Amino acid sequence: MGWYEKGKRKAKALPTKTLAEHFRHIKYAQLNSDVFNSVIDFDGYQIVEEYKRYKQVEGLEESSIYEVVLTLRHYER
Repeated sequence: MGWYEKGKRKAKALPTKTLAEHFRHIKYAQLNSDVFNSVIDFDGYQIVEEYKRYKQVEGLEESSIYEVVLTLRHYER
């Protein structure tokens, strides 16, 4: 099996397909472990406002945006 790590090609020969699949799952977890490694500190109000802006840019009607924000505020409570 082969993969890229820090821009370099790596390879490993394994005796069976089962072991290769197992190794692939382990290597995938190792290589992608830094993708979600930090905590994002937002309060509920900031999340609602950011989502509202996203929906406005997306072109959703104001009445629909109002309903979405209302629902998110219920969730916040």
